[in-house]
Amino acid sequence: MKKSLIFVLFFIFFQFVFADKIDDAKAIEDSFGMLAPLQAEIQDIIERQHRINQIFPIIVVVVFVLGLIIIRQLYTTYNTNKQLEKTNIELHEAIVILQRLSKTDPLTELSNRRDMIEKMENEQNRFARSGKVFSIIMTDIDDFKEVNDKFGHDGGDFILKSLAQLMRYSIREQDTVGRWGGEEFLLLLPETDIDGAKSLAEKIRKNISVTPFVFADLEISVTMTFGIASYNKTMRIDDCIKKSDEALYHGKQKGKNCVFISSPEEPSFVITGKKLRKDDVDNEI
Repeated sequence: MKKSLIFVLFFIFFQFVFADKIDDAKAIEDSFGMLAPLQAEIQDIIERQHRINQIFPIIVVVVFVLGLIIIRQLYTTYNTNKQLEKTNIELHEAIVILQRLSKTDPLTELSNRRDMIEKMENEQNRFARSGKVFSIIMTDIDDFKEVNDKFGHDGGDFILKSLAQLMRYSIREQDTVGRWGGEEFLLLLPETDIDGAKSLAEKIRKNISVTPFVFADLEISVTMTFGIASYNKTMRIDDCIKKSDEALYHGKQKGKNCVFISSPEEPSFVITGKKLRKDDVDNEI
């Protein structure tokens, strides 16, 4: 009985003395229990960070390589575009050159027959819209065969180029002179009536007849005959060309080195000339 009383008293004393400490221990134990999930999460974060640290260099290398690939592709695309742009420019220039060559006489560098026909058709269309008249002059080198026989084809080519240059410098900016074929030339004069064409033809004829053409230290004298026609609404382009050609033919028949004009009323008649016979001069207009 005595022992039991002592045990009870000791237990009461122990509870009284250590009660707060026991409560603190339980609180600490409870705190550790609450920290356990957080510790697991922290550990998981640490492990993930470790894995990230392991793969980060690989990611950097991959990004760097991809960057190099993209830069190379952009550079290649840029060079390709520049090359395409250069090729397109060269192609355009080649097309322009080919178009010019297709419309240019290679010897005289004047418009060829194809280009002259195209320009005359344009003038015909403009005449239909505005009624503005235009004239053409057909001209031919007199006795050109003799020039070739005496001075050779090089001499003949020299004369063709010299006459082409002289006529080019004698016309207005809106006019066109072309090589029609052989030693024959055609001048297209927009917004020009028969009198204006006559004045130009006579000016060119006089300049040619007084100009000495020197080839290989030899002087070559040449003359040209001119036939003129003006377009009207009853004509086709071929009709106008034919009339100027007929006028040229009559000029050749009348003595060459002259200007003949075509008329709707008459086949053709002389307006001026240098080597005309007396009866032709009496009929000059």
